[in-house]
Amino acid sequence: MKRYYVGLDVHTTHIQATMIDDKRRVINEAKLEPKEEAIEWFLSGIPNHIIEVVMEACGIWNDLYDYLERRCYRVRLANPLKTRLIAEARIKTDKIDSRILPELLRADLIAESYVPPKEVRRLRETIRHRQSLVKIRTSLKNRIHAILRKNNIKKPNTFNDLFTVRGRKWLKQLNDEQINSYLRVLDSVEQEIKTIQHTSKNLPLSKQINLLKTMPGIGNVSAIVIMSEIADIKRFKSPKQLCSYAGLVLSVHQSGNTERYGRITKQGSKLLRWMLVQCAQIAIKQPCKFQRYFYRLSKNKHRNVAITAVARKMLYIMWFMLTNDQPYIE
Repeated sequence: MKRYYVGLDVHTTHIQATMIDDKRRVINEAKLEPKEEAIEWFLSGIPNHIIEVVMEACGIWNDLYDYLERRCYRVRLANPLKTRLIAEARIKTDKIDSRILPELLRADLIAESYVPPKEVRRLRETIRHRQSLVKIRTSLKNRIHAILRKNNIKKPNTFNDLFTVRGRKWLKQLNDEQINSYLRVLDSVEQEIKTIQHTSKNLPLSKQINLLKTMPGIGNVSAIVIMSEIADIKRFKSPKQLCSYAGLVLSVHQSGNTERYGRITKQGSKLLRWMLVQCAQIAIKQPCKFQRYFYRLSKNKHRNVAITAVARKMLYIMWFMLTNDQPYIE
């Protein structure tokens, strides 16, 4: 049975698609709208043949991957950093990218990205949606603080947080139209966040989530976020690989016998890295090994460097906890 190989260069505004056969001949190429009907039209007309599809991992691959999987196509997700032929091309266009991808697929040279199970992908989408709402909530609170500073209004000392019940009551008594408008939007956003948390029950990876919650600095939400990004701990052969996935390892510049270490790579899961740093900030406030480690480092290093090192140490220990199925032991 004849095989066809399809490369999809996916963007928010369009998809550049190229189809080749097993003799490397270009059968079809087109610039498509990012819609399921357009993809179906491009892939139709090839009955009784095997079609393999490859696309690069990007911020919007989920929906397209799910659609192709439902249609029973063989789908591969390419790691863009490791697809070196594209990265090193002197002339780089969407058309060239979409032509190189099926060539690599045909030669079985695709450096694949990990694709978690469907339930974990759904969990990731839910968590990332919640995080986007949390950012909106933080922005709204900052705007209210800015209005108070602008008008030189200071809160009473009877409460610490402006957004407790007493704080909101005081804010409403100011009768400021902008503040009241922001408070109404804030109430709506917080209700959406509560709804998401309420519907996020019977989660996959619940056993691993409960294990992580035994570590200082890790709460329910942070444990869910971390496990949604890690998914399957078995895909990381060592704690260093896991730290590399989070972008928490130091970059290395080597020349001859000289090695220089730079800043962390910041390559990999941005959400995982951010959440670990937040957890490290909480962990160092408690009497535990992470607090002692932080104080020892902060004597000679900047606070942010020490916090990042604590986050890396926490993730290192998480690998052993999840691999050995054991809770945290101080």
